[in-house]
Amino acid sequence: MAGTTTAARMAFGAVASSEDMNPEYDWEMFVVKEAGGYEHVQNIPQTHRNLRIYAHNSQQSNWYGWGYFNFNPGSGSGSTPSNTAGPGQYNAYGWSQGTSASYSNAMNPAVYDGCGYSNYGHIQVIDIFNYASTSIEKPWYSESQGGVGNATSYAIHSWASGHFLPGVAITNFNMYTNYGSGSTSYNRIMVYGWGGKL
Repeated sequence: MAGTTTAARMAFGAVASSEDMNPEYDWEMFVVKEAGGYEHVQNIPQTHRNLRIYAHNSQQSNWYGWGYFNFNPGSGSGSTPSNTAGPGQYNAYGWSQGTSASYSNAMNPAVYDGCGYSNYGHIQVIDIFNYASTSIEKPWYSESQGGVGNATSYAIHSWASGHFLPGVAITNFNMYTNYGSGSTSYNRIMVYGWGGKL
C-alpha cells in the first residue's frame, strides 16, 4: 500500500516465496506396474530432461538369458524401433558364466540386460538423458545386478552405455526377459522423469 515502508511490512514477519512453501520436485513417477516376460509401456510423458527405468526380474529356479529393451518399437513385440541408435558397449561378469565383454558398432536400438539366475533378485537401471529431445543426442547408461547373500555362483553384474541419435523422442518401449514362464508375479517396472522439467 502507498506510503508503507519495507521496515513496516517486516514488522509482520518475512513472507516466504511460493516456491519455498511449495517446493517443486525435479522428478515425477510415470509408471509403476507388474510386468510379464514381455511388456509394452506407452505414452511416456515428454515433460522432464531425463528418463529412468527400474526393472526387477525374477522367476523360478532356472537360468534365464539376456533380455532387452527396445525403445519406440510401436505396439508389437516384433516391431522395428523408429528411433536410431548409435554404438553401444556391453560388459558382463558372472561367477558361473565367466567373464565376457563386447563392443558393437551396429545401429542396434536395443538395450540389453545381463542374464542371471532367476530365483535370486535381479534389477536393472537404465538412464536416458534428453529423452524427449528431437534435436540432440540422447546418451544412455544401463547397469544390472543379480545374486543374493553368499550365493556367489549366481552373482552377475553387467553394464552398458551408448546413445540414441537425434530425430525422434523416446515415447514408448517394450521389455523382454528370457526367463521362462514370464509370470507377472515375479516382475516389476518403474519409470520416472528426473533432472527437472523442460
